[in-house]
Amino acid sequence: MMMNVIRATLTGTYEVIGNPMNADCVIGQSFGASEHGPGAANIHLASFILDNCQGRPLILQSEIADAVMGAAPVACVVQGKPSTAGGGELDSWRVLEEAADYMKQNQFSRPLLVAHAYHVGRVAMQAKRQGLEPIVPPGLPRAFDAKSTQPWTRNPRSWAAREIPGLAYLRFKGRL
Repeated sequence: MMMNVIRATLTGTYEVIGNPMNADCVIGQSFGASEHGPGAANIHLASFILDNCQGRPLILQSEIADAVMGAAPVACVVQGKPSTAGGGELDSWRVLEEAADYMKQNQFSRPLLVAHAYHVGRVAMQAKRQGLEPIVPPGLPRAFDAKSTQPWTRNPRSWAAREIPGLAYLRFKGRL
């Protein structure tokens, strides 16, 4: 399982899990942040959701919700200041916690997990760690955002340089 996470982190090649048609809701995890709107990577994630996830309740991190605004109803927006270099603020784990709470309150059990291709391996493993059974679709966006305020989401090299040591930390903390 951890090898799948590392492969996704380094190459964007991730494991497709389950059948997307069986999902009863969508969890959208943002990738990067911008001072001026949702940012390029999040616009790609929002487009993926709009093209592939219609008819399901959308549980979206705020950057993706901003990009979807008006094009589809959003059931739940997970808000918070984007994660910092040290991993604080609204990180992937907290987004999943809030999504899980919303799912429990609304009797959803099979989330389609939409995240950046380089990020989705970790997010899927964290979702499982929290007791969710995520469905991971093929064809997730791979575009980075050169103007992101989070430098580690600007290109694959910066992503790997931050994420690989971060995986060890998350495993130590019981979040992988």
